[in-house]
Amino acid sequence: MANRSALATWVRLWCACFVLWLVLTSTVVGNEVVTGIWAAALAAGATVVVLRHEPASRRTGTWPTARIFARVPLRIVGETGGLVRVLVHRMRGQQPRSRFEEIAIGPEVEGREALATILTSISPSQYVVGFDHARRVAVLHSLEPRGPASLDEALTGR
Repeated sequence: MANRSALATWVRLWCACFVLWLVLTSTVVGNEVVTGIWAAALAAGATVVVLRHEPASRRTGTWPTARIFARVPLRIVGETGGLVRVLVHRMRGQQPRSRFEEIAIGPEVEGREALATILTSISPSQYVVGFDHARRVAVLHSLEPRGPASLDEALTGR
């Protein structure tokens, strides 16, 4: 029964990944489609392996993933404006005020560092440098220091 569930999960993930591949490549040229088929298969397979081996207790967190994903385009637009502002100041001879910040991470981030890194770093004016689990902080580089208090705040822009 578990194998059927894993197969069903793999098929759903493969379909989603393949559609995403087609959308991102914007083409149906033969070699791109074949590459997309294989890339989707690898992504779905890796996800199923991780889901089968990761304890369920680590997957049941209540991270507001949908809200975070919905705000990504708005963050990109907003932070692109900030990046342009920094570049204009730089062209005028002013030094940028970029800095490294340590922000708190909660237990819900553990095991999701890759997702947190991608979602935080996708916008042009900040990126995650690394995580220090002993001190429960993430190191974030920001072009426009705003000082988010936590990684959740950096992700959601609140």
